[in-house]
Amino acid sequence: MSHTGFSRPVPEDARPPTEVKLMDVQVQILPDGARLSITMTLTPFQEKPSLELTLRDANGREISHTYIIETPEEQLKITMHLRGYVINEPIPLDIQAYYPELGVVDEQKIMVLPITPQ
Repeated sequence: MSHTGFSRPVPEDARPPTEVKLMDVQVQILPDGARLSITMTLTPFQEKPSLELTLRDANGREISHTYIIETPEEQLKITMHLRGYVINEPIPLDIQAYYPELGVVDEQKIMVLPITPQ
């Protein structure tokens, strides 16, 4: 393993920027209904990618937007605030992994489903 400005060693299987992928994304509406818990796993990487997350309503209006600049971690867990929006129908969460010099290298669209009463 080598060090390249990371706070930890770069894994042997680290990928170059063009091969970085979002491997797993899990989204959960928190019990208060006002926030999302988002867990993301990226492929091991040689250079720190940035992430952009955009949550839109069914009409395409932006509800929430988050940037994560040059994450040093392959596994992230964040909380996204809904700013008073109530999810009562499936809405899309778009996630893009990117490098400023390359643009988007991977993206996923996750449908966030409303909480169903039990």
